[in-house]
Amino acid sequence: KQWYQRRVAITAGGERTPKDLVRYVLNMLGDHAKVIGNQADLDKFTVSDGEYMFVGAFESDSSLKTEFLKIAEQQREFNRFAIVTNPELLKKVGETNAVVAYQPEFLRNKWEPHYKVFKGESFDLMNFVKLAKIDLVGIINKQSVPIFEVARPLLITTFDVDFEVNRKHTNYVRNRLLKLASEYKDKVSFCMGDLNMTHWYAPDDRYNDTGVLMTVISKEGWEYTVPKDLPFNYENAKKVVEDIISGKIEAKPFQSEEPPVQKKRVQRVVAKTFHDIVLSEDKHTLIEFFSPYCGHCKALIPIYNELA
Repeated sequence: KQWYQRRVAITAGGERTPKDLVRYVLNMLGDHAKVIGNQADLDKFTVSDGEYMFVGAFESDSSLKTEFLKIAEQQREFNRFAIVTNPELLKKVGETNAVVAYQPEFLRNKWEPHYKVFKGESFDLMNFVKLAKIDLVGIINKQSVPIFEVARPLLITTFDVDFEVNRKHTNYVRNRLLKLASEYKDKVSFCMGDLNMTHWYAPDDRYNDTGVLMTVISKEGWEYTVPKDLPFNYENAKKVVEDIISGKIEAKPFQSEEPPVQKKRVQRVVAKTFHDIVLSEDKHTLIEFFSPYCGHCKALIPIYNELA
């Protein structure tokens, strides 16, 4: 679970399957950004069965190149990075002073390009690296939840996703989602995840579901689980999407407590008032998430009140 680099132990990121741990170790070996000098190596690099691949195409030194190498060192456990400076190879890549993100081969499809190009300012590069995984139908896991949930409203489809053991069913679901996403991409975002994500999103009575679970994240961030009597197929999924757009699906807060009467400078926020108070555009908000049973939280109360 740990890899020693420069005498510093860092915890392995991602899942803990044997395949993921092997991939993690291989990513941590050698240079954080592989220098590619010929077409054969470029072709080999841009075809991967796991991670997204980022190729920095640079004619000369630049702030974007410096930032790319910095990000490659920080993110090498999650993605693969390479750099191209050979003039002939740059012509093959088709870009200069740019970063190109390539989809893993098993995710490539006819509905979208298998690569994305970044030619912006260096300070925006990390954002590009993070958001590159939001494809027409991206693959969500626990590490990428914050990235995907930004793209709301969002339809999350979870089941026994496996592009090797359960390939036929996985592609059956994904191809129907891709068709939907190509039609509604400007109105709703789509992603899919494995049974770990079913456990993440499912209500208590469906925690052990192994079938296809559809979860909607509304524009406001509330969750809605599509009823079990609406099984997954293209027509039903399309109906869910159209109901999201029309507003028929109204996701609700997990708890529907009544907002308290506010008498203090520290306001107590509940689900119904979270958006209006915490996300208000009128002022900045400092919010403490606490438990009434937490000793540290109780000790903070007088200090927090004094600060307010």
